[in-house]
Amino acid sequence: MNRFKFSIIRLIPDPVRAESINVGLVVCNEFGLDIRILQNTRKLKAVTSLVNLESLNEFANEIEWIYSLTKDFDSLSKVLCGSLQLSAPGAFALKNPADYDNKIDSLMKLYVNPSFASNRAPQNKRIITELKEIFGNAGILGRDINDINNHRVVSNYPISEDEGIYAELLLKNGAYHLTETLDLRNDSLKQKMGDSALKAITITKAKEALLGKVKSFVVYAAKTARDDKLGVPQLNLVEGYADNIFNIHSADDMAKYFDHMYTAAGKSINYHH
Repeated sequence: MNRFKFSIIRLIPDPVRAESINVGLVVCNEFGLDIRILQNTRKLKAVTSLVNLESLNEFANEIEWIYSLTKDFDSLSKVLCGSLQLSAPGAFALKNPADYDNKIDSLMKLYVNPSFASNRAPQNKRIITELKEIFGNAGILGRDINDINNHRVVSNYPISEDEGIYAELLLKNGAYHLTETLDLRNDSLKQKMGDSALKAITITKAKEALLGKVKSFVVYAAKTARDDKLGVPQLNLVEGYADNIFNIHSADDMAKYFDHMYTAAGKSINYHH
């Protein structure tokens, strides 16, 4: 039996009225956190104009960062306060790990997604979550940043803590192998522009701060031709800084990316997904 803890991300737009709506889900699994957030702007706009999809993504990154420092899921709901909060942890169990994604989709439908969106496609998994799961299954995902010295892929590695800049994924084997992610599957142009600029800054800072050669990659998600077309300015920006960019929905792209990362980690196996 596989047990998982989870919390609901709640938005409390007015602390006086103390009314809340559910806007996301955080699940603690063996590879870290799996964070799914609301993708429907209508539900947000119905209650506030102060919080948007960009705010939710920033909160998800904050949760990831705090958890990477503490590894204490139960304490997250106690330290995160403000208009976005986490519920006290709940739990569920699965006999078959293969049922995990279906369970997450059902929890999102039950707690988060509005009823009029129930017939839409399943919630997109965050790119960072997918990568960590694959590295975890391959046995090369580090438990904390100290595993950088053990040829493991580590998350939230500090590049410039004073400026709040952390590498999403970093591997070291003489050279450094830096991975940043960029999700182009949402409709927020402002968010996509901000994200791409941050990736460019992170890559630049990493090449300045880390001693030794830095190979930089951006794994992006563009599921449709429309996403690809709308994301051209963002991809052009990061392509000027990254050594390579890969679309997570392209089997050829990801085969090249994972073969490189596995080899760098000393695990010479071919990637098949």
